[in-house]
Amino acid sequence: MFRHWLANSGWDSTLVQANITTRGRADAVLKASHITRSCYMHQVSACALYVLQKKAYNASMADDSQPEHFATWARKKCEAHSQFHFWSTALELELLVLELVRATRIGNFSLYVQVLGKLVPWMFILDLVNYSRWLPIHIRDLVNLKETHPSVYTEFQQGKFVVQKSHYVFSKIALDRTHAQLNEMIKGDGDAVGLTESPAALRRWMVGGPEIARALKEFENTYDVQKANNVCHHDQTHSVQKEFAKDVKSLISVFEEMGNLFSEESTNIFALDSKQLMPECVIEAITTAKRNGESMYDEYVERLTLVWHI
Repeated sequence: MFRHWLANSGWDSTLVQANITTRGRADAVLKASHITRSCYMHQVSACALYVLQKKAYNASMADDSQPEHFATWARKKCEAHSQFHFWSTALELELLVLELVRATRIGNFSLYVQVLGKLVPWMFILDLVNYSRWLPIHIRDLVNLKETHPSVYTEFQQGKFVVQKSHYVFSKIALDRTHAQLNEMIKGDGDAVGLTESPAALRRWMVGGPEIARALKEFENTYDVQKANNVCHHDQTHSVQKEFAKDVKSLISVFEEMGNLFSEESTNIFALDSKQLMPECVIEAITTAKRNGESMYDEYVERLTLVWHI
């Protein structure tokens, strides 16, 4: 989703210029090839964009005896200035995705469903076909879960739609990621090689693989008492927080060298690195993206509803 929205915007170049990442890794972040690294970059970016937005607001309201509310000011700026609208939307999308990460990490099922509903319109307008087709069906199944499978719904409300593998806080992960990690653990031990070529070996791995992974994990925890007594998330350390703050300040500095995005008075949209102006058709598509995406989503749901009733 971010690859489609931020393509040719110069966002990836700012990350490189701020010495947060390399050129190759910045391209990989746009494609979300590495989940953890991509999540970190968007955390840094969201913090930097929010600080810049607040700075622009404070500067705009400095000489006003009756300053506008921040939300009102932001809405008016979006309507008047396309560049402001583009980067405000980028911030909104980053916060939505980070909210989805939060819902998974803490096992909040209601929040998970709500955020998916907010993300679906962007899948339609950005022409992400598979997500557009299947996310509405997935959301419908989750919403109807209370009536169709009450016992499963009760368990999901308790956070059991995700997995807590460790004792650390804020560390729950999705089921598919759990399977991937277990597979990696077994493969690292050399036992999961060429499974698809032998049905018997595949059956043995399906039965014994999770048990082997459990035993390995218990062995690690047994002989690491200090680790077992620490329940803090691995990002809750002074060194990580210090590095994160440094990256945010560095990115803010690079953005400000190019000119605060949220103080721009032009009606045009331009790339940060090349300063190339976007054509009118791109500006119109960006300013109407959310509204058109919601319209496409509603129309798709209506068609699905007719099919389900038939």
